[in-house]
Amino acid sequence: MHFKWILLLLFLALAIQGVQAATFSIANTYSPAPAEPGQLVTIWATITNSENAIAENVEVTLDLGYPFSTSEAGKSSAFFDQILSHQSKVAKLEIQTDKGALNGTYTIIVNVSEDGQSRIGKDLSITITAIKPQVELIESSISEVSVGGILETTLTLRNTGSSTAKNILIGTGEDRTVTSTGIVVDRPIKTIGPSFSFLESIEPGATETVLLKLGVDSSAEQKTHVVPLTINFQDTNRSEYSITRYLGVLVRAIAELDGTIVQDQTTAFPGTTAEFTINVFNRGSATARNVVVTLNAPPNVNITSEKKVFIGTMDPDDFDSFKVETTISGDTIPGELPISLLFEYKNQDFSTQSVQQQVSLNVVSQAEAQQNGGAGLLGNIILVIVLIVIIYFVYKRFFKKKK
Repeated sequence: MHFKWILLLLFLALAIQGVQAATFSIANTYSPAPAEPGQLVTIWATITNSENAIAENVEVTLDLGYPFSTSEAGKSSAFFDQILSHQSKVAKLEIQTDKGALNGTYTIIVNVSEDGQSRIGKDLSITITAIKPQVELIESSISEVSVGGILETTLTLRNTGSSTAKNILIGTGEDRTVTSTGIVVDRPIKTIGPSFSFLESIEPGATETVLLKLGVDSSAEQKTHVVPLTINFQDTNRSEYSITRYLGVLVRAIAELDGTIVQDQTTAFPGTTAEFTINVFNRGSATARNVVVTLNAPPNVNITSEKKVFIGTMDPDDFDSFKVETTISGDTIPGELPISLLFEYKNQDFSTQSVQQQVSLNVVSQAEAQQNGGAGLLGNIILVIVLIVIIYFVYKRFFKKKK
């Protein structure tokens, strides 16, 4: 009788030991966290044998649902011959997320079994965030251009998203637009050269610059024009995105003053006075008001006339001139001497403008000046002789016959 009880106790002990051998604890992590649509997710499952017996033929599997699926590139299950008592094994599993997965938290189950029995499961919550690039126009170097002018502006782009933007194209697109009444009209500001500029990539948080060259029609209105810019780019999965941003460009008429010098080559030599003429003209598209020209010469050229000349108002294509008298020091080396012209005026919007130009006063040697003067005198003598001859023949032919 006692022997039967002993056998029963031994049987129960073996049964309990078998149950204990199949007891595991599971700790799960995953990366990247959060996961991204269309990418692989790696699961690290730490399996601990929490009992005194050796666990044999341990298999780790996954129960998956949308948006997850098994991966062709990695393993979605793992197998261990044995796990010693109170020891752990780490299983590396990989699953694929769907490209169209929405932001949210999804649950999968990590299962552990021994010899195909005693299956234990533990939930693992995986958060998915749709990470994508976002290219934005944040700055332009120039936003003002004259009527009929060319605008070369540097555009600064920033990737404000959380992944790399690739194959970025930025440009104005179509040069025509359709009004609310259905009329097709040309845009007064158009791209010069290729319609789009290309950037290979922009990393998250990084900035890149592109040069945009725009031409303004001569018929463009003087106002602020809004130029639509199309920005096309791709993410790392080659998914395409397109956004439209706007560049404000102020078009206005601008006065542009310039000057030239006209001089008598025979008078400008060291140790004497020289007189020359400054021609001023407005080659811009707006009127310049209160025009003042200030002259500045090197130390060996003394301007004896007024250094600051008031001209007044100059309309587009207008022209004016004034005389300048100078004294050239005797130690001056012949050659071209710079004469600085500072133009100060008010533009069409009454903003004060200043532009500096430079002309050259040609100083010759005294011998060259005398040679030029002698050549001039000889020419005058020849001209007088020719005139006398002409007068003589006219007198002889007409007046002498009448007598």
